[in-house]
Amino acid sequence: MYIYNDEDNVPMNQEAFDQNGHNPTVYSSYAEMKACEQPLPFTDGPENGCWNCLHYNGDYCTILWNNLDECYLNTERDERDPDDHCDDWELDKTVTWEDTH
Repeated sequence: MYIYNDEDNVPMNQEAFDQNGHNPTVYSSYAEMKACEQPLPFTDGPENGCWNCLHYNGDYCTILWNNLDECYLNTERDERDPDDHCDDWELDKTVTWEDTH
């Protein structure tokens, strides 16, 4: 499909097609096409997650640490991604999505 400019009737999106007028990127399924899409840079992140939790230090959940002492670190238990979310989540109003990504 071409999108035409009304002034000169020339396709404005010609670079998306090969010289035969076919889209050069062919996907075997809709799921494959969606998996290849890159996230838009201006989209908002998730509303809540480890990224804005008081117990998250950037790599680990510290809720089970006594006085935030790192000697209580158990990497298998405490390692988190910023997008993770749990039932013990508590909002940290000082953090924004842009600060964490």
